[in-house]
Amino acid sequence: MRYAWLAALGILLCGCSGDETPIARAAGSWPGQFAVESADGKTDKAAIDAELMKGNLHLYATGMKFRLEMNTKHQGFTIGGKWTAQKDRVTITADTWEFDNPTDEDQKALGLKLISPDDLRTTFGHAVVFDESADKRKLTGLKTSLGKLVGRFEFVRPIPR
Repeated sequence: MRYAWLAALGILLCGCSGDETPIARAAGSWPGQFAVESADGKTDKAAIDAELMKGNLHLYATGMKFRLEMNTKHQGFTIGGKWTAQKDRVTITADTWEFDNPTDEDQKALGLKLISPDDLRTTFGHAVVFDESADKRKLTGLKTSLGKLVGRFEFVRPIPR
């Protein structure tokens, strides 16, 4: 019985520190979007709304791997790689790319202007940095270009941790 109380006390003391590491705090699923500021140089609402891109950023603590899945009305892509977290900053470094695009014939027939694999590799060919908000619920990327789009990635955790 004495050992049970000591074990319970140990668990209580270890579990009540209240401080999470940056990795533990960031790990998980982050739904979000690429918040477009301009599309092909146009800043009107119609042009920006036509480029709506939503998805999820999954940060796995095991193996420090990430998976970014993004979709538009006509295409999708998935990027994988490694991630790190320090203080209030998360950095992802991509090493795999998957694309889900319509065929070339469909793209031409429908007049689609998709984000090309080269555009994606240009954006994710180096480390991409996200800043964590003060309330720890939002990851915001630095302003970047993604093909003809200019904006930033924004991910919001729906439930606070």
